[in-house]
Amino acid sequence: MPILRLNPEAVIFDLDGTLLDSMPMVREGFSHAISPWREPPSPEEFREYFGGSAQSVLRQMLGGDDFVEAAWERLVAFHEKVRAEARPFDGAVRLLGLLAGAGLSLGVWTSRDRWSATNLLQAHGMEHYFTALVCGDDLHSHKPDPAGLVRLLAELKVRPGRALYVGDSQVDVEGGWGAGVPTVFVGPKSFLRGVWQERCMRIVANQAVAYTMIEAFCLPRGSAAQG
Repeated sequence: MPILRLNPEAVIFDLDGTLLDSMPMVREGFSHAISPWREPPSPEEFREYFGGSAQSVLRQMLGGDDFVEAAWERLVAFHEKVRAEARPFDGAVRLLGLLAGAGLSLGVWTSRDRWSATNLLQAHGMEHYFTALVCGDDLHSHKPDPAGLVRLLAELKVRPGRALYVGDSQVDVEGGWGAGVPTVFVGPKSFLRGVWQERCMRIVANQAVAYTMIEAFCLPRGSAAQG
């Protein structure tokens, strides 16, 4: 893994669970979507499914294609009703403002479809901070395939070793490693299996700690205090 310099040119974020406090809503939405056909997955089972597009997650949960279209319609209707409940974590918007104000390029790599990701970013006044966005329905491949992150690097015109990626799932760590981008994992170390615990630049317990660390890595000394 490349060694991160203290002046990266870009920071790329996962969305759900990293910038938005939305994972309980995401789990509830998928459970609602599949409820006519099966019991909801446990939190541990859900983590195993999560990472690809919404349709691919539904396909895994339902064991095939038969009910995916109907489940997708239920999922879209659910999120249309509750999307306002997905709030940014405390400090997320402030951090984005500080990073953008310091001249860093910002991107989002999310498994969400572009429609819902864009709506959420707009709803919370966050979309203008980001130069590039790659969503779950933009490419044929999905996390942990690093293609989405590689595409973001190209759009941001940044080399892998001059970027930082932040996510809360093992697929984020795998994707960051595959793209050669130093990655911060937000969450319990136990959520990472095997070698992936060693393939993060840092493992931090929660979003607040992650945001503080990103300020220290990415901002000129004193700029965070001024913000």
